[in-house]
Amino acid sequence: MESRAHIHRAQRYAFLAAIGFGLSVPLSKHLVDDNDAFLIAGLLYWGVAAVFLPLLAVRAAASRSAPVSVPRLRRADVPWLAISLGVGGIGAPVLLLLGLQHSPASTASLLLTLEGACTIALAGLVFRERLSPAIIVGGAIIAASGALLAVRESGGWGVSLGALAVAGATACWALDNNLTRKISANDPFILAATRGVVAGTVNCGIAVALGTRWPSWEITVTALAVGAVSYGISLYFFILALRGIGAARTGAIFGAAPFIGAAVAAAMYPESRSWVLLPAGTAMAIGGWVLLRESGASRRKG
Repeated sequence: MESRAHIHRAQRYAFLAAIGFGLSVPLSKHLVDDNDAFLIAGLLYWGVAAVFLPLLAVRAAASRSAPVSVPRLRRADVPWLAISLGVGGIGAPVLLLLGLQHSPASTASLLLTLEGACTIALAGLVFRERLSPAIIVGGAIIAASGALLAVRESGGWGVSLGALAVAGATACWALDNNLTRKISANDPFILAATRGVVAGTVNCGIAVALGTRWPSWEITVTALAVGAVSYGISLYFFILALRGIGAARTGAIFGAAPFIGAAVAAAMYPESRSWVLLPAGTAMAIGGWVLLRESGASRRKG
């Protein structure tokens, strides 16, 4: 039986990851409005590298006097890491930023709730984690609420391409979450640094190849800072949570991120305030509460 302290620590890691990532959407809205999505995505992930490469260097220097045992990346984990980088480090952030160009930040934030539902669905259907009926119901409530947001556009009803792009990003991150679970025993510093370097370089390389103009230094520095906190430090805590409580339950707790983002977005952007956010957000909160409650109950029984 896992110790209660170990479980509670992993749950706190998941909440810290949710706070960091939740802030990324309203902050990224400002960055991407007049800039290329590939370039901003690349800068966000270079922010991740800017955090973890120095930490790796410091740890390496310290280990010379007091050797530290860290898990090495196994050859068998390389394919999982490569796919994870492709869908979660390249595909997902670009889709999210493209969606933000055509959707209010609050809507995009709440749609990120779908990531938890998709993570849970993939964990059970593809990766064979055991899911209780309550977790399935909670995920279904969140998915239905996401559908409401996806068909609501400012000024009327219809399918929002921006919302569909954000939903696609959540599906990519859900797959990434489950793949990261398979390699989460590896050194989280190495995983995060690799993601930052590879995803940042590939996305910025695509932007440069397309002839994108480099943004101002203010936008560049802000993007690097947002990436360092919302993608880098958040990712580190997320990996630690995956180790302790698995992909399905980490995804459930991580479901707090969209509500944090929606609240900040509503405060920052007047156009983000819409009546449809209340019923959709309430339903998503209920679905998230069901998932969190079941997560805690399942772990107490275990």
